[in-house]
Amino acid sequence: IKTALEEKEGELNGLKDAYWGAVRNNTLEIFDMRIERAQEVLDTLSENGYDTSEAQTKLDEIQSERSSLESALNEKDHIEIRQAHLEILNLSKELRQIVKDLQVKIPQNIMIKHWIHVGDRVVDRTATIISELKTLGIDVSELENIHVQAVTDLEKAQSEFDAGNSEGAITALKDLKTTLIELRAAYEELIFGGLLSADMEVKVEATINALDNTVTEMENSIE
Repeated sequence: IKTALEEKEGELNGLKDAYWGAVRNNTLEIFDMRIERAQEVLDTLSENGYDTSEAQTKLDEIQSERSSLESALNEKDHIEIRQAHLEILNLSKELRQIVKDLQVKIPQNIMIKHWIHVGDRVVDRTATIISELKTLGIDVSELENIHVQAVTDLEKAQSEFDAGNSEGAITALKDLKTTLIELRAAYEELIFGGLLSADMEVKVEATINALDNTVTEMENSIE
C-alpha cells in the first residue's frame, strides 16, 4: 500500500512529465512552423528570380539545430535548452539579414530583361535616325555597320536568355554596351563634320545624350 507521500510524489512526477511533454511538443511545433514560414518566403523569392542559395543554406543550418533542441527537451535540461534557443536565435538573425540584403537586389533575370528592352528601343531609335540621315544624302555606311552589330549583340542576348544562359546573355549585353559606345562616337563625328541641318543636329545630339546615359547606366548595372 502506497503511503500518502508516495502518492503525492507520483502525482507530482506525473505533472512534471505532462509539463515537459507539453513544453516539448509546443516548442518543436513552433520551431517547425517558423521553418515552414521561412521556407515559403524563400520559395516565393526564388520564383520571382532572386538567388536564394545563401539564404537556403542558412535556413538548412537552422533546421539542423532541431535535433539539438529536441535532445535538450527530452533531457529536460534547462541549460541545454537555453543554449539551443540561443544558437537558433543567432542563426535566425543571420538569415533575416541575408533575406533583407537579398530583397534590395534586382534579380538577374529582371535586370537582363530590362536591358534587352532598353536595347530594343535604342536600335529602333538608331534605325530611325539613320533612315532620316540617308534621306538627306549623308553617308551613313559607318552608322549602318555599327547598327548591324548592335542588332546582332541584342539578338544574341535575347537568344541566350531564352535558352536559360544568363551568363551568356550578360556577355552579349556587355558587347552591346561596347557597340553603343562606338555608335555614340560615330554620331559625334557627324556633329563635328558640320554637315547636318540645325534640326537634324538637335536630333543627333539628343540621340548622343540618350546613348551616353544608356552606356553609363549599363556600366553601373551589368557586372
